[in-house]
Amino acid sequence: FFDGPDVKVSAWEVVLQAGGDGFLKLNGNPLGRFHQVGPQRGFYLPECWIKPKGNVLEYVARPDSRGGTITAAELRPLAR
Repeated sequence: FFDGPDVKVSAWEVVLQAGGDGFLKLNGNPLGRFHQVGPQRGFYLPECWIKPKGNVLEYVARPDSRGGTITAAELRPLAR
C-alpha cells in the first residue's frame, strides 16, 4: 500500500526489485509483466490510476529461488 504523491508531476513510475517472474497491477489495473532477469525495472503509472490514499501495487508471481515478492520499490517522477 502507498499514498499518492503530494507533488504535481505529469508522469510517475515505480521501479522494482523482486524475485520471480510475474504480472504487476495498480489498483486492479494491469501495468505489465515483470521478469526477474530482464532490462525493465521501471513501470509507468498513469496519473488517473493513482488515488490520493490507499493505492495497492500487486505482484502476482511464479516464485523462484529468491521467492516471489517485491523486495524494494521506489515511486519517482518519470524521466523523459
